[in-house]
This record gives sequence, structure tokens and C-alpha cells, in this order.
Amino acid sequence: MFCRNCGNQVPNGSTYCAGCGSSLRMAPAVGLSNPGAGGYSYQGAGGYNNPTAGGYGNPAAGGYGNPAAGGYGNPAAGGYGNPGAGGYSNSNAYGNNYAPNSGYANQGLSVDPDIALRTLTSKLRTSANLWTAIGIYQIFMGIILLIFGYGVLSLILGIWNIVQSSKARKNAAYFQSNPVGIVSFFEAGKSSTIIGVIVNLVFGALFGVIGSIYDLSIDNYVLSHRDAFAALERR
Repeated sequence: MFCRNCGNQVPNGSTYCAGCGSSLRMAPAVGLSNPGAGGYSYQGAGGYNNPTAGGYGNPAAGGYGNPAAGGYGNPAAGGYGNPGAGGYSNSNAYGNNYAPNSGYANQGLSVDPDIALRTLTSKLRTSANLWTAIGIYQIFMGIILLIFGYGVLSLILGIWNIVQSSKARKNAAYFQSNPVGIVSFFEAGKSSTIIGVIVNLVFGALFGVIGSIYDLSIDNYVLSHRDAFAALERR
């Protein structure tokens, strides 16, 4: 072998040139490994650092891209995982790994905001259907009880519940298109829901108790996932 500095011939395996004293050790290659084979290239050349050394993996091989180049950061270093590998996408949106491929940043939310909104609107429509059925039953029973002279209250409650069921449907449609103020709305209404449970218990209205308890479960759902609904408002 020959010295790369002075050209002097040296024995194979030598680490220094006897002629000029230059090191004969091989310089490290620019690439850490072959990106085309799922490895890593030198980050300074627009590639990826070795993840085990705190860098980024090749996204095409399930790793992380360089955030500065529009990729994903290493979650272990406070970044975002590769969505294609079940992580988080690098964006200004909200969410977490409940929907890893939908463009949510890792904010540690209790539930995906979109899932929370769909669940809420579905529950509101169910509540509306439930109270419509209860209202129709109360009106029917009120008409029958009028014969005996005491069906007026049942008629009034039936009409009231049908009107309230209509409002629940409107709320579902409104929040679906404009998810603003959801938490404050249900915070303000929770006490009324509790009163509804108590009133129905006092009057022995079994179906009314069932409907009120279901509405209370909707209040609790919203308040237990207030972080997800707050994230929807920030969009």
C-alpha cells in the first residue's frame, strides 16, 4: 500500500507513514449507510442521521424525516413519529395517535377531536329520538287520562319534551358545522339535567328518568374530553 500524502510505499496494515508520519487510517464515509437500502445518509447533505444517535430515520424505511426539511421529528426527542409507522404527522393541527395518519400533532389529548365531535353529535341525535318517543307516549297517555280528568299535566310534558328534542337535533347540527363553545354549553346545562333527573324521580316518570340520565351521560362525556373540544375551537 502507499501513503496518500507522500506516495511512499508502506507495509500493508500500517497506521502511519514511516516517511512523512501521516495517518493511514481510512476517513469515515460521508454516508452513515445506504439510504437506498433503507439506511441513513449524512444529514448535512440533506439526508438522515442515525436514530440511535439521536438523529432521524429514513421515512421510506419507517423512520423519521428531518423536521427542518418538512419531515418528522424523533418522538423520543420531543418530535413527531412517522404517520406511516403509526406516529404523528408534523403539522399545526391537533390530535394524537388515535388518528395517526390524519395530520394531528402529538398533544397528548384524551381522544381524537374529530372522533369526540362525531360521538357528541351522534349522542345528541339519540337523545332527540329518545325524548321524541317519550313525548309521544306522554301525549298519548294524557289523551287517555283526560277521560278521568287528570291528563293535562301529561299532555304538557309530552309537548315540552318534543320541543326539547327538536332543540337537541338543532344543537347536533350546529356543533357539527361550528364546534365552538361546546364545553361551556354543557357546563351551564349540567345542573338543569340533574334537576330533570330529580323531578322525574319525584313524579315517578320512569321514561323521563331514563332520558335525563342519558342526557347526563352526554354532559359527562363532553366534560371528560374538554381538551379535545378545546382543540377543535383552536383550529
